[in-house]
Amino acid sequence: MKKITVMIMAAIIICMTSACDGLSLKTFIDNESSPSEQSSSEVAAPTSALEACKEADRKMEELYKTHAVELVLDANMNVSVSGQSQSVTISGTGVMNEINNIASMNMAVNMPALGVSMNTAWYCDGISYYTWLAGKTYRLPLDETTKSEISSADGDLDYENLVAESETLNKAENGGYDYTIVVSLGSLSQDAKNSMLKIFNLENSDVNIKTMTISGNIGTDGIFASECIAMSVESTTEGVTTPMDMNMNFKYDIKDEGYQITVPELIDIENAIDSDSSILGEATQAA
Repeated sequence: MKKITVMIMAAIIICMTSACDGLSLKTFIDNESSPSEQSSSEVAAPTSALEACKEADRKMEELYKTHAVELVLDANMNVSVSGQSQSVTISGTGVMNEINNIASMNMAVNMPALGVSMNTAWYCDGISYYTWLAGKTYRLPLDETTKSEISSADGDLDYENLVAESETLNKAENGGYDYTIVVSLGSLSQDAKNSMLKIFNLENSDVNIKTMTISGNIGTDGIFASECIAMSVESTTEGVTTPMDMNMNFKYDIKDEGYQITVPELIDIENAIDSDSSILGEATQAA
């Protein structure tokens, strides 16, 4: 059961860190590019769903350099244990501004079968990283050790290296495009697979990705308005195979210039306890 719980916690991490366009702390802390101006020219009609997503992904990366971007997450997961399904629901909102290195995240997690219902939050002011754990706020210096610890759990869905088994692209009511991509799993490189296994804390397990489908909407501005990642995975550990189905839904909102990111309510900066990056490991191991 401990391994199953760790898998669930790792799935929570992937929701926070591997939205396709990367509302990820790794992208946030590693970015050194200078801001660039957005083009006001019209968006050309895409030739395929995958090409449209590649272009939208590139544009989102540029937007992170000039605007605060909000991500709203709504996810549900089902894990089958001994023939019984255990559900997990996750909801959260995160905002990131790479201009002044400020970011925040609020998240609620419910695991009814395990009797777990919890809230969590983190905040970065560009100097320190704050995380809420077991009723206390911990402050970590945003040094290379902390960055490395956070980045080790980070992942990314790289559209540039994906191959579509099948795809659809249709004009949407909002004037943009609705898309669906069934990923050809055979196209995933070994590096990509290893990265995913690391995200799931399953690098030492026998894991089989069964299916992966990406869908969503690209607005008239050519950037993602919403995304959904649906994935089925089977993990075999000590002869026991555990299926897990996940649906992760994301919505994006590009904030106006001058938007101020606020400190999450759970984060108590004044009474924060100074710590080091080991606390980040304890957050996962506590499961």
